[in-house]
Amino acid sequence: MKWFVARYIYQIITGEGNHAPQFDEQLRLIVSADSTEALCKAESQADSFHNPFRNCRGDMVTWNFICVADLYEIQS
Repeated sequence: MKWFVARYIYQIITGEGNHAPQFDEQLRLIVSADSTEALCKAESQADSFHNPFRNCRGDMVTWNFICVADLYEIQS
C-alpha cells in the first residue's frame, strides 16, 4: 500500500448563497494500492467530511464539493 495526499476544493454556501463566493482547500491522506484507486477513494469520500449546520444567524451552511484538484504519492 502507498500513501497519497489529495487536495480537495469546496465551495462554502451560506443561506441562499447571495454572497461573495467562498472556497475552502483541504489536504487529506489516503492509503491505496495505486493512484487510480486513490483518486476513486478520494472522490467517493469527498461528501462525507462536512455536515450542513446552521450558523449563529440561523443560516444553513453547506460545503459543495468541487473537485480533487491534485493527487500526489508521498515518497518515503
